[in-house]
Amino acid sequence: MGDEIATTGFHAEDFSLFARRLAEETEFARAMFADRRFSRAGFSLGFEIEAWIVDHNFFPAPINQRLLEALGNPLVVPELSRFNVELNSEPLALGADALDRAEEALSRLWSQCNAVAHGLGANMVMIGTLPTIRDEDLTLANISPLNRYYALNKKCCAGGAGVRCASISRAATISSANIAT
Repeated sequence: MGDEIATTGFHAEDFSLFARRLAEETEFARAMFADRRFSRAGFSLGFEIEAWIVDHNFFPAPINQRLLEALGNPLVVPELSRFNVELNSEPLALGADALDRAEEALSRLWSQCNAVAHGLGANMVMIGTLPTIRDEDLTLANISPLNRYYALNKKCCAGGAGVRCASISRAATISSANIAT
């Protein structure tokens, strides 16, 4: 569950700041570990599952914002595309019944998501790559409206390293100049 950012792009100083903060956080974690300040409450587990929202023909349905607003559950968050969401769990203490509790939590959350999706004329599907996705589905119009995703797309496209970018078609790619900031 990523945090939103203020802009749709990065500058050189952003990368320097990130590297500095990463080094600081890594050193802080090392010190906490060395001082035995990590929790001793025991092990825990959780889940993070990406799901697709599809129409009744099993084509992607770009309605994740509507689904999320209607659902109102902080454990379900947007993914990169408007036809994906991420389902998360609260941490679950690892014990003899941990997998049963995880299954119950996922079943409850999945049922809630499906009920809302059905109310919006859609269905939810847990699958890695949706076999019915089409080139016309892979456009900037279908990126979830979060700055971090536009920034990610822009950065992937900027290097000219042959990365196929949003607005993917068999014939063309988008350059970073075509992406609004």
